[in-house]
Amino acid sequence: MKEFRIIVIGCSSGGLNALKKILSLLPIDFPAAILIVQHLSPTEKSFLPKLLQQTCKFPVILAADEQLLASNTVFVAPPDFHMVVSKNKIHLDKGVKVNFSRPAIDRLFNSAAMNHGSNVIGIVLSGQLDDGSAGLRAIKRCNGISIVQSLTEAQYPEMPKNAAHAVLPDYCLTMEQISSILIVLAAQKIEIMNDTRLSTRLQIETGINDSSNHIAAEKSNHLVPLFAPICPDCNSFLNNHDQEFEGCRCLQESMLNFTLLGAELAIKTEEAFWAALRALEEKERFAKNTASKANDANSVNKEYFLEKANTLGEQIKTIRKILDEIPNYL
Repeated sequence: MKEFRIIVIGCSSGGLNALKKILSLLPIDFPAAILIVQHLSPTEKSFLPKLLQQTCKFPVILAADEQLLASNTVFVAPPDFHMVVSKNKIHLDKGVKVNFSRPAIDRLFNSAAMNHGSNVIGIVLSGQLDDGSAGLRAIKRCNGISIVQSLTEAQYPEMPKNAAHAVLPDYCLTMEQISSILIVLAAQKIEIMNDTRLSTRLQIETGINDSSNHIAAEKSNHLVPLFAPICPDCNSFLNNHDQEFEGCRCLQESMLNFTLLGAELAIKTEEAFWAALRALEEKERFAKNTASKANDANSVNKEYFLEKANTLGEQIKTIRKILDEIPNYL
């Protein structure tokens, strides 16, 4: 198979305009494969290929499982499927969500880094949170080229900003500059440098099998520590995954970075307090109603339920105070 560049692009909120602009400036005979992951609703049909084809001069298609990689083609990850690459094929799977996303940018980037080394160009565009940060670091470690969108230009700069913090990128560019550098890099002679030891290490760190790029079936044999945090996605225990990757992996193999984990745990905590508040208010209403219906002949019951209602009222005040203060400490 003739060698050509593998360009992997990840984006989320605000990424559509950036993708359309970058693709519109590439020539009709662009000699590289482009693979795109954008965070999408898992239940909605993707119109992304159609939208991108309006400005792109070469084919834009929805990726299919076991599809051969091809130059001069844009492959878009379908909703609710991870898209990864092996040596010459695209693979789709329903593996566990990574950072609560499927498709996940990190899955695509990690697989490209492992299998294509210095032939990979990774690009992180507009988006929120930090999916893609660990994957861009993997690309850099495997001698690939790392690019982030200019923070002043990105509609949502959080994702490229976090990627730039995770790894010093080779380029921080505007959309037009990204197109220009891709044209130059795609035309250069490819000298593939792929460190087998790094690829093996990435397989271990990410849990991705090199041959199929699916999540490895083998689970960690390490014992779960006492008081281990709980995965907010599947409620299984979390273990620290890798010292270089700032995150955890749960027993169901979900990978979570600390930033998103903290945000999700904060949401779950607040939801738990609201659920507790609703339950206490319901019990208070029941106690008050029961007390109001008790007649003088049943004064003991009336007194008991009034006291119960007062106690519940104090507990409700405490919960409401905590909810008022939650933004200050979560």
